[in-house]
Amino acid sequence: MTSFLYLTFLLMLTITHASYPPTPVTVDVSEYLRECVDKGTSIKDLSKSPSSSGASFSDRAGLACVPKEAWGSITPESFTKEAIQRLADSGLELTKSYKSKVDNGPKWDADKGTASLLSSRGGSESMDADCADIYVWSGSFSSACTGSELPAIRTRGVIPMSAKDVAELLMDSKRVKVYNKMSQGRTDVKIFQAGIGTKSKQWGEGETKIVKNRTKPPLTSKTMVFTTLMHARKLPDSTYLVVSRAVNCPDGEGEGEGKVVKSEIMLGVNILRPLAESSCELSSVTHVNSPLVPGMMAKTVGIKGAVNFINDLRALGSKK
Repeated sequence: MTSFLYLTFLLMLTITHASYPPTPVTVDVSEYLRECVDKGTSIKDLSKSPSSSGASFSDRAGLACVPKEAWGSITPESFTKEAIQRLADSGLELTKSYKSKVDNGPKWDADKGTASLLSSRGGSESMDADCADIYVWSGSFSSACTGSELPAIRTRGVIPMSAKDVAELLMDSKRVKVYNKMSQGRTDVKIFQAGIGTKSKQWGEGETKIVKNRTKPPLTSKTMVFTTLMHARKLPDSTYLVVSRAVNCPDGEGEGEGKVVKSEIMLGVNILRPLAESSCELSSVTHVNSPLVPGMMAKTVGIKGAVNFINDLRALGSKK
């Protein structure tokens, strides 16, 4: 599930990350997910307004800033073709420079090292194939948005793999452990449309599915469970996009025994821009809620995990 999982887990070797309003809960990770996604619910016609205030409840599933009162209503049935398109558009916009045009979105502040590098390069964020640097920014969504108390992290770095190969790797649940050693496995709970290059009238372009990921960080007896919509597509300029959003499955949550903690990828974005036949520029945005981490460490943990994610992908690409 890419950097949005990794940013929480890798740094747990030293310490763990902050909680947005939900507190740790014990959840039943048996068959309730499948029951939830198989239930049919009606979806209202989508509003064309991109604003948080003007969008319908189902439409808000695709907004970068989801109002707090709407977050609990996002279920698998919320993601129509139009909502997925909006999520893709929002994700792409958030990875852009200094201040994106996303309603209530973050104003990105570069860390000290990144600010120095950008200043020496005339402010350009673009990278070439042999660039070894990693750019890091952080920011917060407005108080109207779910997770405004938690930092969003934006990173950019070059991966020695093709954009297509990285996108396919990130979408392949069977290969999650290749780049996330703490994962206990990721399951495809429901596949709406398979294949990044697929196109249909019902779902539009790209691959879309609901996944469940279990991760066991070090230094804790608890297992974190993420239930997430993942979508990937190829853009007209041959860039690849992978975007993720947490999905609520209310039936069964809080039931069952065991040390299982519900965590959320509120928004995860990976934009893979081809640089050469075997390299690409990865621009990521991560916004994660994990009840296992103290709030005062959220930014530090987030940055460390996001940087480690790029470095581990680089190491994997270098082995090829």
